[in-house]
Amino acid sequence: MPNENNVNIKPAINGMMQKSHPKSYFVRCHVESDYFKHEVEENPRVLQIMLGGKHALVEILPEDAYNEWCKAYE
Repeated sequence: MPNENNVNIKPAINGMMQKSHPKSYFVRCHVESDYFKHEVEENPRVLQIMLGGKHALVEILPEDAYNEWCKAYE
């Protein structure tokens, strides 16, 4: 009998996001908006994004909390 690996992959969360940092906040925006283009895309303070159609739910870390986190790793 060949070697077999049983892998249990949990399904992705559908329709729910959990806060991943105590100081973060959520923003809902349209993916074609100026806000999304300037504040979300390639922003290192964005912790997670969930897309639903043309809308996004975005978890963002405030700048002061982000800077505090960066200093901890200097």
